[in-house]
Amino acid sequence: MSAFLGLTVLAVYQNYYFILSAVLNLIEMMIGSVTAGLGNSFVTESKEKNYRDLLKFTFLFLWLTGMCVCCFLALYQPFMEIWMGAELMLPFGLVICFAVYFYVYTLNRLLSIYKDAAGLWHQDRFNPLTCALVNLALNLLLVKPLGLYGVQLATILVLGGIGAPWQLHNLFTLFFERRQCGRFVRLLGKFLLLTAAAGACTVLICSQIRLGLWPTLLLCMIVCLVVSNGLFLLFLRRDEQFCPAVQFIDRITKRKLKLEKLLFRGK
Repeated sequence: MSAFLGLTVLAVYQNYYFILSAVLNLIEMMIGSVTAGLGNSFVTESKEKNYRDLLKFTFLFLWLTGMCVCCFLALYQPFMEIWMGAELMLPFGLVICFAVYFYVYTLNRLLSIYKDAAGLWHQDRFNPLTCALVNLALNLLLVKPLGLYGVQLATILVLGGIGAPWQLHNLFTLFFERRQCGRFVRLLGKFLLLTAAAGACTVLICSQIRLGLWPTLLLCMIVCLVVSNGLFLLFLRRDEQFCPAVQFIDRITKRKLKLEKLLFRGK
């Protein structure tokens, strides 16, 4: 790979990936904390109860992921300029690729924890191997004409076009009912559109901020949180998963946040 890209470019790429991997590690810690509980629920609870939990957890997980995507789009470049300097920054197009990669990767991890909790390892055994082989082939095919874009696009295409659909098919044919898949896919599509809209609005607003490096980073962080959460709240407040998700957050925080009282005041 270095023969096509050069060691300097790869070093800069690794700096960017270091930030991404740090956030992914936090996501992995969250995933690891719920996997055992899901396995127990799959044994003791009905499939309908587990399906409702899947919708609720997906709602919360994609909300968090959408916030992270907005932060990547708006904060990556200011942070890298502070950390590494303007001469060691990648084009903004690659930042978009990193954000998309993060989104499809975390979606695959969400599906994989349900696959693992349901014990579908044998039925899913060819999925990782197929993804790895196709990813390798696409990397070799695209890295020379597209450079780092080819590396990123190869992984995104494999995760979004093979990994996620394969796991989704197994989950809704071997554990949940096939008829329930449509409702789940619509929830994924809704979040995908809202995340893209929130990301575009965040980038548009943050691109107009012209202050010092640290003030720009801090102000952009505020914009990310306000725009993403505000847009999600505006369009998802009437979603059927919104109330169960808020109640779940209040329950695990022992009602210290009092979100249900705050958000449903007057209802």
